[in-house]
Amino acid sequence: SKQVLTRSGVAPRSLMAAAAVVVAGTITGATLQPTVARAQGQAPYRIGLILDMSGPYADITGEGSATAARMAVEDVGGKLLGRPLEVLVVDHQNKADVAAATARQWFDSDGVEAILDVAAAATALAANEIARDRKKIIVFSGPGSTRLTNEACGPYSVHYTYDNYAL
Repeated sequence: SKQVLTRSGVAPRSLMAAAAVVVAGTITGATLQPTVARAQGQAPYRIGLILDMSGPYADITGEGSATAARMAVEDVGGKLLGRPLEVLVVDHQNKADVAAATARQWFDSDGVEAILDVAAAATALAANEIARDRKKIIVFSGPGSTRLTNEACGPYSVHYTYDNYAL
């Protein structure tokens, strides 16, 4: 298949993944500054991707998104704020309950600091609710639900895409 490039010669998905790492690092650096000194040499900074790896959105978010995120981590030297940077990936199976359970597990137990690139409206809305309750960053580049830019929008979410209102 032919790879689409921006005018700068970068694939849009790679550009989004790199931008997400920078956004997460910038926001986290601003909001967690007192913990940075303690974090040196400690647990990795974990970013989670809740993707459709096997369903209708797999071609636009699946393994390609996971690969782009891993490449972005390599591009920034594998570290964020002095901590190793890890990318966790899960297939949400196009089920809102799987996305919500994953977000809850990652935020509550697995040390995930931000979730990026949740595909599909139902799964994105479910993960968004968990992120808002936990006051954690969540970035959407796939779903087009107007709810993400309106009533479900919150101080920790970024909806970096179109929404269905324009359609």
